[in-house]
Amino acid sequence: MPMHEAVAQKVVAIVDDDAASLAAVSGLIDALGFATYCFRHPLDFLASPDLRVFDALVTDIRLPGMSGVTLLHRLRSVGNRMPVIAITAYPDEATRQLALRCGALACLAKPVAPDELLAWLDRAIG
Repeated sequence: MPMHEAVAQKVVAIVDDDAASLAAVSGLIDALGFATYCFRHPLDFLASPDLRVFDALVTDIRLPGMSGVTLLHRLRSVGNRMPVIAITAYPDEATRQLALRCGALACLAKPVAPDELLAWLDRAIG
């Protein structure tokens, strides 16, 4: 494998309408060694010209105008198979099951534990 491929940094998109949560999750993912792109609205993420360069998506479930689950449906409907990790400040089994049925790899409770997020990111794109 060429050297540049071995050290290529993986890119994670994050969608969360809460500025403090977005900053916290972004800081955590950056500290774990990934590059991050942050979006406060799911439509901004979907309109991004960089959509195809993202290796994974971490999205909040409760978003304005479009839930994280609907965002996942939109991605899958256009053939995008990017790994998705859902996060929520309102964890319950029904939400977790819905996110998983719709194709999320995991549905994690906020605040996200660093080790748990790293394990899921490694599983998704490691």
